Amino acid sequence: MDSELMRELAQLRKSPVGVLRAKYREVFGEEPRNKHRNQLFRRIAWRMQSLGYAGLSAEARQRAHEIANLADIRHASRC
Repeated sequence: MDSELMRELAQLRKSPVGVLRAKYREVFGEEPRNKHRNQLFRRIAWRMQSLGYAGLSAEARQRAHEIANLADIRHASRC
């Protein structure tokens, strides 16, 4: 992994939720639906890595969307 990307991810890992929510808006271009710090970090890290390495295969992209949707459904059912 690119050392600059690794440094940015290491910094984000320690960041408060507000910073992660702002970064989420930056990399996804939409408001985050989730407020869970670790989930935000994972999604941001995944997106930054996929952008940094020219994306994922169609199969990996589909699976990632399925996982993200399941996480959103689980979160919504707890609220």
